Amino acid sequence: MTEYYLRFNFYVVIFFITCNCRLLAQVARDADTILQQEITDTLMNENDIAPIHFQETLVKEQDTFNNKKRKYSWRNLPFYLDDIMVIGGVNISGIYMSKDFRNLSHRPGFNVGLESYFPVLDHFFFNYGIQYAQKNFRHESYAINFRNHYIDIPLFFAYELPEFNAFDWRFMLGYQLSFRLNSTQSQAYPEEVWNNENAVVYPVSGLHRVDPGFVFGTSAEFRSCYVRFKGFTGFTKLVKERQGMINAFHFEFGFFIFRNLRRYQE
Repeated sequence: MTEYYLRFNFYVVIFFITCNCRLLAQVARDADTILQQEITDTLMNENDIAPIHFQETLVKEQDTFNNKKRKYSWRNLPFYLDDIMVIGGVNISGIYMSKDFRNLSHRPGFNVGLESYFPVLDHFFFNYGIQYAQKNFRHESYAINFRNHYIDIPLFFAYELPEFNAFDWRFMLGYQLSFRLNSTQSQAYPEEVWNNENAVVYPVSGLHRVDPGFVFGTSAEFRSCYVRFKGFTGFTKLVKERQGMINAFHFEFGFFIFRNLRRYQE
């Protein structure tokens, strides 16, 4: 009896061991299947997400580039730069209020420089700039041409006519400070002139260096172009010992450097 009982228990144990082994094998197979499926899903997700991340990276880089491009674009320059212009023109100049005016005549010259302006009140503007100007005259008695080289600093106010604001038609009045750099003459005075106390001469070494004066005129502009007629009258005698100051009439054209770039530059 005991022998049969032991055999029965042995077979039961073998049965349970066999069932457990099969169960463990099935669990292992199921776990392996699940693991392989998870690995496959992970790879597929990574393959799907990678292009998205790559595309997002490209978009961010493109946005960064565009932002930098916009940051350094001409369109983002300060607006006060829109009113900076290169200006130049021709003039005719001479000496006025001189007792020797019958023996003096005006001569042509030119000027070139930079100018700008900004609004101060409704329809009122303040202009400022710096120019190189050649203001010449001729001493007819001795057929001598004088060339005078100046640095001009104009400072004046301009009033815009509201009825003509499409062309920014303005009238101007103000101050100009002129610094004479040097002067040359086409030929020397005859020797006998220096021995004549009544002779009127303009020695280059004796001409005044600084000449303050006032400016007046009118101007108009359209888009990036500017045109102006300007007069200048000096306050200082050209030669200290005698009457006579420099005056000049300018006809000038200007071009606003940055307006055109702001309009067309991408």
